[in-house]
Amino acid sequence: MTPQPHDARRLLLRLLGPAGPELTCEQCFEQLDHYVELQRARADADDRVPGMRAHLVGCPACAEDHDSLHAFLTDHGDRAERHRPRDPLDNPLSGGHRVTGHHDGDAGSPPAAGPSDASV
Repeated sequence: MTPQPHDARRLLLRLLGPAGPELTCEQCFEQLDHYVELQRARADADDRVPGMRAHLVGCPACAEDHDSLHAFLTDHGDRAERHRPRDPLDNPLSGGHRVTGHHDGDAGSPPAAGPSDASV
């Protein structure tokens, strides 16, 4: 069977490699979460993580990881954001301060220093 022109071109591009910078598989793995988050935020992920696109084009294993992560976050990411626990500092009633269990003068505070019982 004779290869199709687009198959031959794809093979040639893979053999020649990228014209610009390319990440290693290890670097790709370290940056993949950030890259996908940038893509989902519609930021320019390719400018912010140089070499990632070229690596994903040339590495089927990393491209599969990228596609799986992107699909998972698309399906489940919005739901996870809605169920994320709130930070207590987000409470408008706290005035930007963490609420603790005791205040000055509470039973949890150490007793004030007084005269010594040793003096008669």
